[in-house]
Amino acid sequence: MNRRPSRALLALAGIAQIAWLACGPAQEPPPPSAIRLLPADSVASIGPETRLALILKPPKLSQRSFDVTLPEAARLSVGFGIPNTSLAAGSAGASFRVSLDDGTGSPQQVFERHVDPSDPGQRRWFDAEADLSAFSSRRVSLTFEVTPDPGKPPLGVFGDPVVSDATAVDPRPNVVVISLDTLRARSVSGYGYARETSPFFDSLAAQGALFEEAITTSVTTGPSHMSLFTGLYPVNHGLATGLEHKAKSVHTMAQVLRAAGYQTAAFTEDGYIVRDRGFGDGFSEYTENTAIMHHGPGDARKTFGQAEHWLSTPARARQPFYLFVHTYEVHSPYRPPRKYQGLFEGDGNPGPEDPVLLRQRDNYDREIRYVDDKLRELVGTLDERGLREHTLLLILADHGEEFQEHGHYQHGGAVFDEALRIPLLFAGPGIPPGHHAEQVSLIDVMPTILDY
Repeated sequence: MNRRPSRALLALAGIAQIAWLACGPAQEPPPPSAIRLLPADSVASIGPETRLALILKPPKLSQRSFDVTLPEAARLSVGFGIPNTSLAAGSAGASFRVSLDDGTGSPQQVFERHVDPSDPGQRRWFDAEADLSAFSSRRVSLTFEVTPDPGKPPLGVFGDPVVSDATAVDPRPNVVVISLDTLRARSVSGYGYARETSPFFDSLAAQGALFEEAITTSVTTGPSHMSLFTGLYPVNHGLATGLEHKAKSVHTMAQVLRAAGYQTAAFTEDGYIVRDRGFGDGFSEYTENTAIMHHGPGDARKTFGQAEHWLSTPARARQPFYLFVHTYEVHSPYRPPRKYQGLFEGDGNPGPEDPVLLRQRDNYDREIRYVDDKLRELVGTLDERGLREHTLLLILADHGEEFQEHGHYQHGGAVFDEALRIPLLFAGPGIPPGHHAEQVSLIDVMPTILDY
């Protein structure tokens, strides 16, 4: 990978000390507790969600088999469904089957489901699990098969089939990265802002490491997020404006973690965080809420809700995972929900002289408070599922926002602190609480996580 030495490794930012205190010297990773049957190449989309997929096209290719030695307490997790390309073409339905042959007799059916795309409720990914423990430690052949109904045969896809040991304990931590687009540090109460915009964030900051001088690599969404994903400056990863594609030689954190046996998933609000530009590389599941494109209002309720559902499935407890969540909620247009519209009214907090711009700033602050409440619910799901104590949690932004402090509005051009300085919080097992005054950057995040 084309990467300059990381600050985490050089201990220039103080973050490395956190990783060292948490984990001690680097150790060999444990053997994987999960066997992934697919390489990270073919993908299929159903609705807004794209997954790594085994794609079958009857009648030419209706089944595929994999030979695998099953682990102890073996369990199969797999998605399935009919992708968007077939839905648009008016294809028929299909039955999805998985069978197992251990060489001792007739193949045994593991599961069978039918999908009818004429029903709008079935135009989605389905998930299934099957207990294979009766065949643990045996060499078997797993066959994935699609049988179409009469009519135009559809594509059939199985999403990233994984065989895991249901009793294995992998000590490596989960990683959850939450990106609050356009959130400037100076409007977060944990960074000294007069308004209580972020009480839950502040409570997390009291438990973890808050970086007071974190800066972005770009004041636009695409390049800065790709720096987060790769640990590289835009000139190195290839996205200068956000409309380009990531350089092929560059690997993302999701690719590295998936190769190390992590479950990987992302829930985003699209815009410039587009899977096809390289942001989806390494994610087994990548959901883009595309209705929010072109700077429409964000929807943290929907996007965080999708992440909460993903965290609540049983597979999350079996292997470590990397989850990335992104919302445009505090990006313009600033439209706080009705419940928050009177918040901070008349509190005397100074702002722009222009009354229209002042109202915009106030609504921006109200949206921050709303997102903070949604953040509380998302982190609460980690607590409810018993995952929090094994999870490294990062909360950050891609860039900030300007309200005429230096004669500019919003972001994308000027590089004053209003746009450059972002919140950055690490919280998790082994991380000592405290504030860190060293200047750090988004390029420090990936190497620090990998060290941890």
